[in-house]
Amino acid sequence: KQEEAEISAEHAAKVAAAVAESPVASLKADIHAHVSLAGKEIDIELAVTNTGDTPFEFTAALHTYLRCNELLKLQLEGLQNHGFEDFLNGGVAGEQWGDVLTFVGAIDRIYHNVNGPLTLRELGRRASISMSGFDDVVVWNPGDDGVQQLADMPDEDWRRMLCVEAARIREPVRLLPGEDWAGMQSLRA
Repeated sequence: KQEEAEISAEHAAKVAAAVAESPVASLKADIHAHVSLAGKEIDIELAVTNTGDTPFEFTAALHTYLRCNELLKLQLEGLQNHGFEDFLNGGVAGEQWGDVLTFVGAIDRIYHNVNGPLTLRELGRRASISMSGFDDVVVWNPGDDGVQQLADMPDEDWRRMLCVEAARIREPVRLLPGEDWAGMQSLRA
């Protein structure tokens, strides 16, 4: 419980700092992030309540940087037949044909209308990723060229991570006064 409370407080502070620097800073809202850890499971929840007199819209994403042993041997399953926007190619629309997504370098896509679980696999390990309240999934890795532009990531670490983010981007959340919304991402090893 102590570890859960410390992580929850740390993430709540990061959410509050990000909101304070954003255009929603003038809106009246309660925004909370909660992280629960239990064994090999983690749940990350974002909750927003409109406490003001004016409706507002927002987008959200949980930026989950997942560690892997080798990106080039990693597989992400569960996105077959989902449309996506590919931001490495100017936001061009596409559709995921195969069920197994593999990686050879940089990727920056938003997959839409994802409502089933995803599976992240590498040799000897598997993780299940599910979400609620989020309709989109961002899959991101800077690749060898992109990592050179990131001051906080060592050059070779692009091969040791993948972002699989629960997101609400294509259709923003709209909250009337007094309404609330919550989204959660769950990861199980």
